[in-house]
Amino acid sequence: LSRGLCLKEYEQKFGKPYHPFLIRKAKNFEKFGFVKVSDESIALTNKGMLVSNIIIDILTGEMYEDL
Repeated sequence: LSRGLCLKEYEQKFGKPYHPFLIRKAKNFEKFGFVKVSDESIALTNKGMLVSNIIIDILTGEMYEDL
């Protein structure tokens, strides 16, 4: 979790790019110090680790509602 989600590895593993929604939502959490967003990854901060289940649920839950 502290290493984060490597966006390039995600694309390689699943054969498609990450959903843009993921970056937009993660940047909202970054404003409060819960995650760090870069061009390469999205990673939880120490502060974010305390509420990681909630953050992961929000980042992935809404993204897959259409499935």
